[in-house]
Amino acid sequence: MKLNSCALFIGLSLILPIRAQEAASKPSAAEVVDIPAAHAQLNIKARSIKITFSDGHMEVVGKNGNCMDPHVSGKGDVGWTQCTEFNAKDYAMNQKLVVRLPVGRTKEFAPNPKAPFITRWKFVDNDSAVLIRSMSFHGPQSYIRYDLATGRMTNKKDGTNDAEPVPKWAQPLGD
Repeated sequence: MKLNSCALFIGLSLILPIRAQEAASKPSAAEVVDIPAAHAQLNIKARSIKITFSDGHMEVVGKNGNCMDPHVSGKGDVGWTQCTEFNAKDYAMNQKLVVRLPVGRTKEFAPNPKAPFITRWKFVDNDSAVLIRSMSFHGPQSYIRYDLATGRMTNKKDGTNDAEPVPKWAQPLGD
């Protein structure tokens, strides 16, 4: 019995430092991988997201999910848009933003319902929020901002036309 306990202790003492090191490692880069040939020919970068961590290990997430436009926050959150389909002109219908938190859990955020297709997004407010710019098939841009911790919407602006100024809170995407 003592030998089993000793072997267990030795085994755990070898494994636990590796797990602690993995937990301390945070995402440093993210890119789209496994792009289907048909998408590549049309210059559409959509498929799975490969996350590279600060210790060099990698993880593929969103497998086969038409994921696009990945970003990594300074806190270690990784986000990407996910499209449900491509229209007849091969435009991605990005209808949700997925954010993977450092603990591995994901949260999903929807664009403005009046403008359901995400055109750009980014982490804002010292990486405590996400800002989404979206539009319908045609028409003005809309903006929506969510708090990452609570998942609650904190600001929303329906259809901003070119004559209207972009709200101050939305200016990080208001080009």
